[in-house]
Amino acid sequence: MIDLGANLKPQAWLNALDRHNVLALAVSCMKNECVNGLQTLLADMKETAQDLPVLVGGIAVNKVTAYELSHQFGIPVYYGHDVNDAETILNKALSRGSVDIPTITSCPLRALRRVFRGRCQNVQL
Repeated sequence: MIDLGANLKPQAWLNALDRHNVLALAVSCMKNECVNGLQTLLADMKETAQDLPVLVGGIAVNKVTAYELSHQFGIPVYYGHDVNDAETILNKALSRGSVDIPTITSCPLRALRRVFRGRCQNVQL
């Protein structure tokens, strides 16, 4: 594991990928602005043919974000809810397991619950 620090520009990630023989890349997104940087990084990885699985976690991302990024950039992006998911997600990424299609298990907002009257249970995206 190589800790590159915090608040990195996408080019710093790409430079590190060139210097080190890494098997996967893990990114913690704690702010919404981080998602923009992650999109730039994934676009740059695609452009430079970096074929690495990417693991994401943090308050600014979720399983839907990971799924959308994976399909947008053609790079496997795996989501971990917290550190307890790390080993499972890393093993899945290293074995190139499929990126799961997220499901919505409940409606988080009361307004949505009223609109859909409980029909949001187990909806597949």
